Amino acid sequence: MSDKLGDITWSVHVPNPEAWDEAARTATEAGELLLDLRDIELGYASGTKQNPVLAGLLARHQALNTWDDEDFIIRGYLYLIEFDSGWIKTGYTANSPLVRFTSHVTGLYRTHGFKITRIWLSIPVIKPRRMEYELERGARRRSDRTRLKVIDSKCVGESEMHHGLGFDEMVAFARTIPIKPVTPENVVAELSECRKDKYESRVRRRLLAHLQTGGSWKDFELPDVSDFDEPSLSSAPLTDLDFTKRDDLEELLRRGQRGAQREWALTHRPDEIRPIKLTQDWED
Repeated sequence: MSDKLGDITWSVHVPNPEAWDEAARTATEAGELLLDLRDIELGYASGTKQNPVLAGLLARHQALNTWDDEDFIIRGYLYLIEFDSGWIKTGYTANSPLVRFTSHVTGLYRTHGFKITRIWLSIPVIKPRRMEYELERGARRRSDRTRLKVIDSKCVGESEMHHGLGFDEMVAFARTIPIKPVTPENVVAELSECRKDKYESRVRRRLLAHLQTGGSWKDFELPDVSDFDEPSLSSAPLTDLDFTKRDDLEELLRRGQRGAQREWALTHRPDEIRPIKLTQDWED
């Protein structure tokens, strides 16, 4: 579908599930990076926006193509940054690593006087936020639990900071985290799961509100989901459940509770994990 406005012709973007993210392919071919920046002046005093040496080192690791990710966090890089103060930062980004690292150069030097000494950067991976949780958990277990004092809440980089652990040890740990590389097949599979989770979550919220206000299973109506009709990389069904059946609606509620349990387990220590009570019995 195309149209014309004056001298400008535009057409509807149709996602191609077989198309490669060229930035991801280039970065994957280049491999992970382990950069020693202790003898490189990154422009701390001048607040430079882009250091040419760092730009050259990261030339094959560019911003990833997230255009068709439908605002889900599908792909990204994982990274570790060591500072001369001994602090180590964990993180992920789908944007340009150069832009992200430069923000840490200027932000953490301005607020704390920290200078970057070493950087580890992964290849592009699927589920970067989930992988970052794993990095975070590993860093917390190895750290002395000291918290970095927040001087400027708007400063990029003051969160996810860890003290009392070794950079080499953390790099070795990061390499043990099972990852999926960014390929067309892996992107489509993850997007399908994200769309399914979003769709079922929306239906689940409507169902809970319906039941909690005295509605019955029989007169439940699905919410508007017309936004899922937009072109997508994924052609997979939005759910495997039949929402006209009570058994499947109950399974929908149980899936939400199991998902909440998994998220709790990812972001808390094992001794903090607590069971979540399964759904109550609702009246017909």
